[in-house]
Amino acid sequence: MLAAVLAIHRVHVFWSTRRIRDLVLALVWVLLGVLSHGAAATLLFAFFGFVVVHRILQPGHRYGYLKILVLTVFVLLPLPWLVQNFNPWEEFFESKGDPSLAHWLQTVVYYFRPGMLLCAGVALLLAPRILGRTRTIYLACLVLVPAVLLTAVGAQIAKATARYGICTLPVITLLVGFLIHEVARRLSAIRSGLAGRPLWLAALLPGLLPMLLLGDYLRIDVEYYTSQYGQRGRYREAAQFLQAEVKARGFDGLRLLTVSRPTMFYYLRRRHWFVTQSDPYPNMDLHAMVNWRWLKGEYHTGNKLHEPGVDNHFEWHRRSASSKGRMFAVLTRLPEMREMDVDGTFEPALRRDFEIALHLPVWVGPKDESIYIFLPKQRPEPR
Repeated sequence: MLAAVLAIHRVHVFWSTRRIRDLVLALVWVLLGVLSHGAAATLLFAFFGFVVVHRILQPGHRYGYLKILVLTVFVLLPLPWLVQNFNPWEEFFESKGDPSLAHWLQTVVYYFRPGMLLCAGVALLLAPRILGRTRTIYLACLVLVPAVLLTAVGAQIAKATARYGICTLPVITLLVGFLIHEVARRLSAIRSGLAGRPLWLAALLPGLLPMLLLGDYLRIDVEYYTSQYGQRGRYREAAQFLQAEVKARGFDGLRLLTVSRPTMFYYLRRRHWFVTQSDPYPNMDLHAMVNWRWLKGEYHTGNKLHEPGVDNHFEWHRRSASSKGRMFAVLTRLPEMREMDVDGTFEPALRRDFEIALHLPVWVGPKDESIYIFLPKQRPEPR
């Protein structure tokens, strides 16, 4: 986000000074942003869109907004083909290969907040008279161009969330701050008419808008620490449940297939990275849920594990667990599991041969962070 702010500022300076140095610095900051997250590349489209829109909307040009609409359609129509054939993040897009316009819109409303979006829209309507036409077009392009691109991607190509539009957040925040200032300034006449009244009453109207926005964010903060459990899955409780089940069922240890192996390493094999003479957790065997293991039956090094197929994959885990007297369990979150289940065989087999032993629900707006623990329906007896 810092790189996005600096790039936006450098382009603004370049537009005033026409110094090549400022343009180069803007490109450098965009490149650094892309290295952090590929969504920063949408800034390049926003900058280019600003140049085009500013030229189209020059005084004397007729049908400017119609031209922009037609140009937008011509840009978006070939977008799916371009992404599918010239995409440096091909594997990522394949893992998100379930486009959903509803999911994109829901996450935008939740993470950016309805009040902030409404205020930003009103600010753009007020901005031309105060900030000038050029600055308003620039701010509008910085918000709308990435939003339109991500909407097209999320609706046609791959599932997208509002987090990919994080580079627009500084601009939205700036617009909201501008609106708060303008509302306070325009209410100054009403405020002066309250002279002699209590101070809190004189400050109430100008402070109402920021208080409403702040109240919304305070509510989200409360949910973060309560019902949302830090906006993360309840892995600690899942680990405690697994340890209790191993003891209750009389097994010697645990073999776990999980979508988040590093997290479960922290809870089930603490300090496993310390150099010791022996394994401090010899009975805790944790395996990552990765689709090539059941699609190809191979380890990432190419070593053969079993014959391809999800049934063979589950049977391989069962035999390995049974041979060492360990309980076999599957810990998963549905969104991540379904992204990996590219051939649609994993989840049906899991629900057919396993049963839900624990469900730890967590919802962050429209995003499901719930954890499910599955145990085999026919449990092998401990040795």
